[in-house]
Amino acid sequence: MHLTLYKGYVAGVNQLNERLERGVENSFEFQAVKLRYAFEYDGMVLHELYFQNLGGNGQLSGSSPVARLIEAEYGSFAKWKKEFIETALIKGVGWVILYQSKSDGGLYTAWISDHSIGPLVSDTPLLVLDVWEHAYITQFGLDRKGYVDLFFEYIDWDVVNQRLAR
Repeated sequence: MHLTLYKGYVAGVNQLNERLERGVENSFEFQAVKLRYAFEYDGMVLHELYFQNLGGNGQLSGSSPVARLIEAEYGSFAKWKKEFIETALIKGVGWVILYQSKSDGGLYTAWISDHSIGPLVSDTPLLVLDVWEHAYITQFGLDRKGYVDLFFEYIDWDVVNQRLAR
C-alpha cells in the first residue's frame, strides 16, 4: 500500500511536469500547478529518503560518525531517541527528520507538516520517518508509538552515515 501511494506522488510529479511543459493558460492556473508541484515533489522525495533509511538491523555503532554527532549534540543516544520519538508522536500528519545543519554542522530533529509545509531546505536530512497514518494504520491501528518503536529496529544506519558523509 505504501509503495502504491509513493507511486502516486511520482505520477503526480510527472503529470505536473507535462502540464508545465505544455504551458499554462493563465497566471492563476500556473500558480495552482506550482503549489501542487511542491506537495507532490516533496511527497515523492521524502518517501524515497524514508524507504532508503529502512532495511537495516537498527544497530548503530557507537564509533560511527552519526553516533558521535548525536552524542556530542544531545549528550547521549537515549536523549536524542527520546526527543525523536516525542516529535513523532505530535498529533497531525507529516514527517520527523533528523537534520544536519549546513551552517554549523550540528544535528536537530524537526517536524514537517504535510510534505511541503516547513521542510528545512538549507539543511541535510539524515534520518526520515513517515508519520502519516498510511504508514502505520493498517498494521498498528492508532498505535503510532508501536510503529515508531518498530521503525527503530529497522533503521539502516549505514545509509544515515552515508548521507552525513556527503
